[in-house]
Amino acid sequence: MNGAPTPLSIVARAQAALGAGDAAGFVALLAEDATMTVQGTTALSGVFTGAAEILAWFGRIAPRIKAARVEPIGRMESGDWVITRDRVEATTIAGRTYRNEYLRLWRCVDGLCVEIVEYLDTEAVTRDLLGE
Repeated sequence: MNGAPTPLSIVARAQAALGAGDAAGFVALLAEDATMTVQGTTALSGVFTGAAEILAWFGRIAPRIKAARVEPIGRMESGDWVITRDRVEATTIAGRTYRNEYLRLWRCVDGLCVEIVEYLDTEAVTRDLLGE
């Protein structure tokens, strides 16, 4: 073993930074041209390219949430890819309860995340998080 970070350790650090609200720590783990795809057709769905766009996407969610709890369910690594599964429970600014499970595929190359693909219950996003 050469001491280089594994994709699993990179993703664990990225998730810890997000959970702590450490935007700089999260962005430091993204490749300059990283992409994040959020599946679905909600106002938050789409493909976001580059650290600035990805960070801006998270910035669109933060003002909607009063308090949140993320419960990691599992992580699995295969080559450059890591699969994570998390449960999220949050209270929105409007007082709604938002519950969802996220499955994310992360691809890491040369110590950085280059691709994130997110699958989730889009109806819960529309109804509870966006209030539509």
